[in-house]
Formats: sequence, structure tokens, C-alpha cells
Amino acid sequence: MKTLTEDSRKIRELRSLEDSLGCVGTYVDEIIPYNENGEMASVVWFVIIKGGRIINRVNSKYVAVVTYAKE
Repeated sequence: MKTLTEDSRKIRELRSLEDSLGCVGTYVDEIIPYNENGEMASVVWFVIIKGGRIINRVNSKYVAVVTYAKE
């Protein structure tokens, strides 16, 4: 099984337990996971892009569900 950062599928939406954290569509063009060094280990973050600019970064500890786009 691939990790989030190794998976080549496009992410459609990130959700916390209460709300959407980002959904590709009107306000978001792309959601990309990446690794950032933490104190003791690598931490997965998600960068949210609109119009070629980063509009938000979300730490994976706040993400309950990752939904992938249909291919």
C-alpha cells in the first residue's frame, strides 16, 4: 500500500470530523499531500492551491477523510 505522498491519484476533498477542509471546484484547483519534517518524524501536510497560488496548508492530524477524484 502506498502512503499519501506516494499515491498518484488526484485528491478531490479533505474533511475533518465536522466540516470540509477543502474541495476541488470553485474555490480550489488542486490539493497535494507532501511531507514536512517534524520533531521526531515526517508529518504529512496538504497544500491547497487556487489560481496557481497556495491558499492554505492543512496538517494531516486535522484530516479525518481523504476523498479521491474519479478517474
